[in-house]
Amino acid sequence: LVREGVIICSGTTIGENSVVGHGVVLRRGVRIGRDTVISHNTTIEREVVIGDNVRISALTHLTVACLLEDDVEIGARVVTINDNELRWRRADQVLKPPIFRRGCRVGSGVTVLSGIEVGERTLVGAGAVVTRNLPANVVAYGVPAYVSSTYIFLFILFGAFLEQAGMISLFNDFAMGTVGHTRGGPAKVSVISSGL
Repeated sequence: LVREGVIICSGTTIGENSVVGHGVVLRRGVRIGRDTVISHNTTIEREVVIGDNVRISALTHLTVACLLEDDVEIGARVVTINDNELRWRRADQVLKPPIFRRGCRVGSGVTVLSGIEVGERTLVGAGAVVTRNLPANVVAYGVPAYVSSTYIFLFILFGAFLEQAGMISLFNDFAMGTVGHTRGGPAKVSVISSGL
């Protein structure tokens, strides 16, 4: 289904059961897989390859030669860049588009710089600026985007160390002795022991 106001350039192919929203621009040689939805006012530059069952939200820009594998989800107003030097290239110079691996999800307002690979089933939080490759199965967010699983691992490791050293019991006993007997004690104990 191709909605009103879509511009489709030569060599573009659209797979079975795919939907292209109002005002979308599909430049030369774009390939769209089956069961894919491209929302309104999205621009897809030349030679972009989009897999099956992909969702691209409104006002997104996919730069020249991006690759989106199957089951990728792209939020609204996502911007991709294929040249970090901000200059026009000669025809013989190579651009480095981002690659979005199978099942990754990119939140609204994200910017993905040139040559970046977003790993399989990775989640990029809204508003992030992705400046380096992201491995598979992680959560990344921020400006620039950082992988949160590293922090989660360190937090769990530190917690295990504290537990083995008996510090968790000390924190809980301290909180119980300080506020456990007061009104709202259990909630206060939880806040104090977690804060420690």
